[in-house]
Amino acid sequence: MNASCGLDRIEGSMDNRALTAKASLLSRMSRAQRWLLLFLVYSLIGLWNLGVRVTDALAGREPVEFPWRFMDEMTGAYCALALLPFVLWFFRSFPLRRKNLATHLPLYFLTGFIYAAVQMSLMAVTRTVLYPLIGLGRFDYGLIVFRFLMESLKLQLVFWIAYGVVSLIRIGREREEQRIQASRLEEQLVRARLQNLQAQLHPHFLFNTLNTISSTMYGNVEAADRMMASLSELLRSSLASGGPIEQSLEKELETVRLYVEIMKARFGDRLAVSYRVARETGQALVPVFLLQPLIENAIKHGQVEGRTTEIDILAELTPSRLRLVVEDNGPGLRGDPQQALKSGLGLSNTAERLERLYGENQEFILRNGHASGLSVLIEIPYHTAAGTWES
Repeated sequence: MNASCGLDRIEGSMDNRALTAKASLLSRMSRAQRWLLLFLVYSLIGLWNLGVRVTDALAGREPVEFPWRFMDEMTGAYCALALLPFVLWFFRSFPLRRKNLATHLPLYFLTGFIYAAVQMSLMAVTRTVLYPLIGLGRFDYGLIVFRFLMESLKLQLVFWIAYGVVSLIRIGREREEQRIQASRLEEQLVRARLQNLQAQLHPHFLFNTLNTISSTMYGNVEAADRMMASLSELLRSSLASGGPIEQSLEKELETVRLYVEIMKARFGDRLAVSYRVARETGQALVPVFLLQPLIENAIKHGQVEGRTTEIDILAELTPSRLRLVVEDNGPGLRGDPQQALKSGLGLSNTAERLERLYGENQEFILRNGHASGLSVLIEIPYHTAAGTWES
């Protein structure tokens, strides 16, 4: 079934679609691709900081000293990248939640200071090794106490920014999973309800047909025998389908023809059914047992003494919709169509199934025909077993 139930029940002030798109994009990337992306991001951060340092020096009429500044900013960025796996492990292992703020928040501040100290030490070691190798001389970190205070303030901010980004991605993933789970649950509930409605039709149809056969067998054994054979074939076809919610119109019409054969065995020339079915509609999906209740209703209420009951079945395509019409030449509607809709299981069941399957994207209309009789119009989105709505 491809009448999917799209749910957007995500609350919050942030742009949820952007978050879930980001989370979905990251989840589709391989591990190597994610780390390559992170490498590029941290490289851009290093170059951004380099631009700030260079323009600040130019604004203050100070020497730019580009190689030294480039080495400082890029080693700082890549040392932060090297520590990122441990930071992510910490965020996953000790998630910050409302219920654990008293214990985890102090741990986060402590970890932030440890992170700053480790990264500062890593930058110092890296620069001490690299400076002489590229001709920048001996690396001097300055007064270590003040350097630690400066770097600690800056790296603490980096630590919390990383936490914020990770939290946003996690929230996006969690909400996307919740949306998918809610959508699946809604679809399961709709499917269960549709199957229940469909199951109601089978005994309803079977009992009515058996009553028809029972009333015929004493007066016309041969007709009753033909009706039993057609009923057997119809039930075999129905059971072989495995209980789908939708099937092709072609298969639905096979069911209709079997049912009409049963009824013609009883009514003979007093029942005439014609089909005006466009060839391109054959593969369109329709709810199982969609037309049979309409034919049954037309036979039951469309009879006029001394006249053949004529039923016309029409199927055609509009640009993006399948239109089905079942029309008889009976007395037609004599009251409120909505009341007629509620009067029988077949019509009300069909209307409810259409609404549950297609929502507002369907029409089920009872009205009097052009000349006489009742006309039932159904319009649903045209879709096939390929699984997409056609447009």
